[in-house]
Amino acid sequence: MEEQHKVISETALDGIFSVGHYGEILLANPSARTIFGYSAGDIIGQSLARFLPQIRNYDTPSVTETTGLRGDGSEFVAEVAFGKVVTSNNCAAVIFVRDITQRRLNENALRMSESYLAAAQRISHTGSFGWNVLSGEIVWSEETFRIAGVDPNLKPTLQLIHERIHPQDRATVKEIMETSSKHGADLDFEHRFVLPDGSVKFVHVLGKPVHDKVGELQYIGAAMDITSTKLALESVQRLEERLARASQIATLGEVSASIAHEINQPLTAIIANAHMCSEALSDDCVDIPNARDLIREVLDCGYHASDVVQRVRNLFRGGAPVKVPLDINEVAKEVLNLIRSEATKRSIGVEIDLAPELPEVWGDRVQIQQVLVNLCINGFDAMDSLIDGPRVLAVRTRVHGQGAIRVEVQDNGVGLLDQDKIFDAFYTTKEHGMGLGLPICRSIIELHNGRLWPQSDDRSGTTFCFTMPVPDHALNNHKN
Repeated sequence: MEEQHKVISETALDGIFSVGHYGEILLANPSARTIFGYSAGDIIGQSLARFLPQIRNYDTPSVTETTGLRGDGSEFVAEVAFGKVVTSNNCAAVIFVRDITQRRLNENALRMSESYLAAAQRISHTGSFGWNVLSGEIVWSEETFRIAGVDPNLKPTLQLIHERIHPQDRATVKEIMETSSKHGADLDFEHRFVLPDGSVKFVHVLGKPVHDKVGELQYIGAAMDITSTKLALESVQRLEERLARASQIATLGEVSASIAHEINQPLTAIIANAHMCSEALSDDCVDIPNARDLIREVLDCGYHASDVVQRVRNLFRGGAPVKVPLDINEVAKEVLNLIRSEATKRSIGVEIDLAPELPEVWGDRVQIQQVLVNLCINGFDAMDSLIDGPRVLAVRTRVHGQGAIRVEVQDNGVGLLDQDKIFDAFYTTKEHGMGLGLPICRSIIELHNGRLWPQSDDRSGTTFCFTMPVPDHALNNHKN
């Protein structure tokens, strides 16, 4: 038996001390000598307090953590287990020592990592979760509890989750989770949480399927609070709707102004004719007492109608175009920045090919931007129904002849159905189109002394081109 005890002591990974009644070390196994950095001769007979200064009483068997002192003076974290020995005259207790310094470092590093992870989740509003499909067991991170508005002391369950999901989203979420878990597919969906105070949060859920050691399907995933993003997108959408409405009003304004201009011509004629009638009736040989009063009323009404029409025209005109020197390449870049998000939303690539060092043109920046935006959006619409092949919009600038620049907007969509009618007012092939975009674009370009025209490509698609003249002084500066 003693031989067996000796073998155990000699081969144990933990340090073992046999301690006498006065705290003197009677025996130290090889592991103890290695842990404390001493030889056998340097340990035997020494007081235990030299190596474990905080261990004073070992009458009651227990396990504790304390500080150990090595031979070189360094300290380490020691896990100490000891028990009293009552069957020996010399040995009072046996002490087992384990160096757990690295374990504590690892635990501290893990706690720090978990702390960083929790902070990162709070900052990014992203919680993590685990879901065992077979058992239904669900594990949430602290941030996930916060996002769902659930007390962290509660155990998350599928029933609890479904109760918090917005009633309009429950059926969809349930179907997605059942279908995905049945086929072991990824989770990727959005839904709304209804919090106890009645507020609503938008959540994007992502999950990856994994199998544990016994082959059970589990999901590890993230739940991202995208409420602020959703609200921002809704705000942008409302702004886009307002801009679209403003564009419609502007378009109607141009139509109304055109109508007002047409009405103003006959009114002017009425006024002129009334003046002539008034002069004719003023002859002494013609005396119709009431005629002059009636003519005066016609004049008053005519002047009043003309004033009303003029006010309508001024209202919709919005001021005269402000023409300034323009770098058409810069204008094109600005427009592409405006439409880039729309292109991304429609999965359309945008290519830009700008000729370097183009001469400046003279024009109204907002109006030329309006033309380019309209042509680009038309190109997007033409590619919406394209299924096979890439969907790409190309914008190019070139020198055109001796005194002009040319801008091209090319799509690879369905092409033009009736090229002869595209500039007719109110002609449109779009379901919700007004048929005024291209006529207005051509009107703007012609007001800039340019030309707008379409050209069909050998492949599918259409290229719209417009030119703008270069002023003589700009052309001379460019040549010099």
